[in-house]
Amino acid sequence: MAKRKFHLKLADLGKGKHWTGIDFRSYMVWNEGLSDPIIREGCGDNIDYGPLFAYLFRRFGYPLYGWDDYKQLCTYYLTTPHPDMLLNITPYVGNTSVIAIRFMVPLAVMMQVEDYARRDRSAWDQRMYAWAEQQGLPDWMPEWVAFYNNECRQLWPAAPASESWRDIMSFPFPNGEPGTPLHDMTSRVVQYGKQLREDYEKVEAWPPYYDRPADWRAMNDDDPLKPFAEAALVALQDLRTPVGVRDQSIDAFGTADDGVADVSAAPSAGYPCGALGNAAPKEFAELHGLVVELGKGNVKRGIKKIMVAMKAPDAKVEATA
Repeated sequence: MAKRKFHLKLADLGKGKHWTGIDFRSYMVWNEGLSDPIIREGCGDNIDYGPLFAYLFRRFGYPLYGWDDYKQLCTYYLTTPHPDMLLNITPYVGNTSVIAIRFMVPLAVMMQVEDYARRDRSAWDQRMYAWAEQQGLPDWMPEWVAFYNNECRQLWPAAPASESWRDIMSFPFPNGEPGTPLHDMTSRVVQYGKQLREDYEKVEAWPPYYDRPADWRAMNDDDPLKPFAEAALVALQDLRTPVGVRDQSIDAFGTADDGVADVSAAPSAGYPCGALGNAAPKEFAELHGLVVELGKGNVKRGIKKIMVAMKAPDAKVEATA
């Protein structure tokens, strides 16, 4: 059986799930101005906001989430072939692709991508710590570990407990007010850490940060960024999937060359869904939230309950399944 072709869909951001933008060019050998190698390959350095907006509206209907009504024309969150990545499109009147298009991933993914780029430096750090232990650690180090676990973690509840001094040496500057135990302890750690790095660099040079090749296909197979780069390109290529407008077809770049619609237009593109939103946008947004809550995430169910209540004014509307 042939593998189903991927098609973009409106994305659910997920309640309580935090997404952060991932900038591919910042992890790759790329210095070609305001552009990105993945976005350039997928849709070029420029994309006209007019055809892009028309296409998004015709294909996906109204955006599911709000946006900055002053700075942004509109914003769409779309799925990608990778379950841990979204495509965020905000048509930009300057037509610059890297401003209009960005990809988003959970923070944990960003950390994996960053850790891979820093892997040689992380290994260097561990060799430096081992060298320090051979040289002999300061007498106050056990006191610092105990202070961190007993005192610092009360100030920073999210900080994990530490069993090794190696885990708690990455302080860029002292913390706390001068004269306090926290400031005294962290000042000592910062000073020791700085001197340790200077001394060990005389033994072994500090390794470079790993920059991926500009062509994602040349990335190492074990690179966590590679599957995201591939999925991002597939998602962008789907912006060329035509959607019909009467006997014409358009894609995100204008009139589709082949004139054949491959996906259906969004049902909401032909309904007066803006009738309430245009008249009372704030109140309508609040009503939308209540509908979602009433239907426990199912909008149709929530609307049906409201309609039942309106037809039978004495009926009680409850947010039950």
